[in-house]
Amino acid sequence: KVVQGRFLCDVDEQTRAQACVLSVELANRLFAGHNPLAEFVEVRGFESSQVMRVVGILQERSDVEKAPQSNNIMGQAIGANVYIPLSTFKALYGTKDIDRSVGALKVEIVDLSEIRVEFGSPEEVIEAIPRLRDALNKRRGGRNAEEDYEIRVPLNELNAMREQKARDTRVLMFIACISLLVGGIGIMNIMLATVTERTREIGIRRALGASKINIIFQFLIETLMLCLIGGAIGVIGGWGFAEAREFLTEDTTIVKAWSIAAAFGLSVMVGLIFGLYPAQRAANLDPIEALRHT
Repeated sequence: KVVQGRFLCDVDEQTRAQACVLSVELANRLFAGHNPLAEFVEVRGFESSQVMRVVGILQERSDVEKAPQSNNIMGQAIGANVYIPLSTFKALYGTKDIDRSVGALKVEIVDLSEIRVEFGSPEEVIEAIPRLRDALNKRRGGRNAEEDYEIRVPLNELNAMREQKARDTRVLMFIACISLLVGGIGIMNIMLATVTERTREIGIRRALGASKINIIFQFLIETLMLCLIGGAIGVIGGWGFAEAREFLTEDTTIVKAWSIAAAFGLSVMVGLIFGLYPAQRAANLDPIEALRHT
């Protein structure tokens, strides 16, 4: 309760009065042995400070919630010790996000000068504008509500973001194609070396009745297994990198199911393309010459 002077009133709010109310603890700390009423204190904001006149003293913090107030005025606590008119607070601190409070108890948000909405991709922005407008109008009285607000869409930034995204995609596609080409050539060389090492085995299988198709399938399956193992390692590594990046930067990375399926699909395609030549070479070996190979 107010033990000296008065609490803030509607006149203080309307005139942006340079008036404040102190808690007993702070008043004793600042004006020990003196009457703090009508004295001045300096209240600092983000970019400026304001000298304010003490008009009242409140009892301890546990009783602050019982302080008198009206529907249009609310003392704004700074460190739960100093109370000033809300209009004065907005002039001193700005109006982007102000909570109407009684002591340490948050009651409601009373003023917003800006609402910022973030989207996952530029394409979602244009589609969301009508929904945002409907939501704001609904909160402000329905479709016939006065639109005393403005929705700003940074189109230049969106276009620059699209261009940057397209450039990044082209660079990543180029790197991916080079990586697939190098990896495919490496797999083909490994399988050609395997065919040379297993020439006698191939000759024995042909002598026992295995057809060329059987040999081709054998080596293609082996190539596909190598590619699928490599694809699995790549998926696990990519997922781990995404999780580490999200942990370190707090940027959300979504690994979609289709991207995992695409990774394994590319692995199968690379295996078929670069494994076909070694398989055909193994199938075309002369069985007699293959049996003589040592």
